[in-house]
Amino acid sequence: MDKETRDQLEQIIETAIIKALEPFKNDLLAIERYLYNDKNTNKPGIVQVVENHEERLKELETNKKIDKRLWAVAYSILGAAVMVLIEFLKWYFKSK
Repeated sequence: MDKETRDQLEQIIETAIIKALEPFKNDLLAIERYLYNDKNTNKPGIVQVVENHEERLKELETNKKIDKRLWAVAYSILGAAVMVLIEFLKWYFKSK
C-alpha cells in the first residue's frame, strides 16, 4: 500500500472515530452541566450543591456546640444561684 492510500485510509478512520465519539462528547457535556455550574442557566451543579450542604452542616454543628456550651454555663450559674439561695435561707433561719 502506497503512502497516499495509507494517508487516505488513516483520514477515513480518524473521521469515523470522531463521528463515533460525537454522541459520547454530547453525553459528557450534559453530565458536566449536572456536575458543575451550568453557565447557560446559572444553575448550580451537584458539586456546588454538595459544597453548600457541607458548609451548612458545619455551621449547624458549630451552632450546636455553642448551644451546648451556653446551656452548660446557664446551668452552672443557676446551680450557683440555688446554692447561694440555700445558704442564705440556712443563715436566715438560723439567725431567727
